Amino acid sequence: MASVLPAWLLHPATLALIGLAIGSFLNVVIHRLPSMLERDWWRDVRHQLADERVVPARIWRSTLARAAAAGCSCSMQGAIDTLPRA
Repeated sequence: MASVLPAWLLHPATLALIGLAIGSFLNVVIHRLPSMLERDWWRDVRHQLADERVVPARIWRSTLARAAAAGCSCSMQGAIDTLPRA
C-alpha cells in the first residue's frame, strides 16, 4: 500500500516545524484571549454603568451597612466586603 503523504512531509524536521508553528499560534491565542475577553467585559460594565437604571454599588453598600436580621446581633459586614467599591 502506497503512502498518501509525501516522504518529506513525514520527515522529523518538517514535523518539528509544523509543531512549532501550531504551538506558536496556540501560545498567541492563549496569551491574548483572556485580555480580549477582559476588555470586552470592561466595555460591557462601562456601558451598563452609563445606564441610569443601574443602581451604583455604593448605594447598595450603604443599604446593606444598616441591614441585619431581626432579633440578631450579627451584621452584614461579610456581604458588604464582597461588593465592589465604587
